[in-house]
Amino acid sequence: MYKTGELVAQRIESYCRTWRLWIENAEGVISGDSIMSADSSMQATSLSDDIELGAVCSQSWNMTISDTETAFLGKEYDTYLYLVDYETNGILAGEKIPMGRFTCVKSKKSGGSVQLTMADGLYFSDKPYVPHIPMPNWNRSVEDDICRQLGLQNGNDYTEVRLLRDKNGRRLIDKNGKVLYSKYFYFKVSSVPKDVTMRQMLSYLASAQGEFGYVDRYGKYVRKWYGKPVKTLDNNTIDLPTLSERQNAIVGIICKVSDDVTLSLGVTDTTQGRVLEFENPYMTES
Repeated sequence: MYKTGELVAQRIESYCRTWRLWIENAEGVISGDSIMSADSSMQATSLSDDIELGAVCSQSWNMTISDTETAFLGKEYDTYLYLVDYETNGILAGEKIPMGRFTCVKSKKSGGSVQLTMADGLYFSDKPYVPHIPMPNWNRSVEDDICRQLGLQNGNDYTEVRLLRDKNGRRLIDKNGKVLYSKYFYFKVSSVPKDVTMRQMLSYLASAQGEFGYVDRYGKYVRKWYGKPVKTLDNNTIDLPTLSERQNAIVGIICKVSDDVTLSLGVTDTTQGRVLEFENPYMTES
């Protein structure tokens, strides 16, 4: 979760705020009124808007910029959002909120402007995965290999230890009174499924950890799971998300390993609550 300064946080929660986009690289900065329009879109392992296990999401921006001189195609840019300071028409509190690192994959001039498509590193992951490492190999090595091929830094912590908690936030304790932790789960990837894409392969590796994957604000590939909200926003302070009427509670999971093997845990009756269903050829009972 990104934490802003107090002044910016107050403006985000107010009813009167103006966002602008800022993109930069070593060659210069484009911001403010120079960016005539911008909207973002997402690509993922599926098009579901539900909670998913193993979803690997990439982001792209479509922009129209009043600039026909700069050569954008193939260049990488750091992208930020900032709130406008109404008194100076500058950046409120001088704070730019990082939104990611994007490469220009399409550029089309039209009149006095140029239309750009800027995409993060996972945008290119929908092509077949051909290992550049010997197989079989460990899941960490496979994840590293895919990141290298995509030009991404793998930002995952393979030594991370987390407390396990129940849906009410209480620490989970076994029958002997021992506090339960989760660790990174190492396993051997015996082979690569036929015609599997890089995105699908990352999805299998992520769901094995009980997580999903994406490129973070700093251009690194990371796996995460939903944490406790820092602040609950209402319909006046969000633009696109729809607020759920009740807390999301996962009551069970179903994993298709193959046409002949399906694993399940917890309650699998969807009338009893939310059940996560996904595919992973590497999943085991443990």
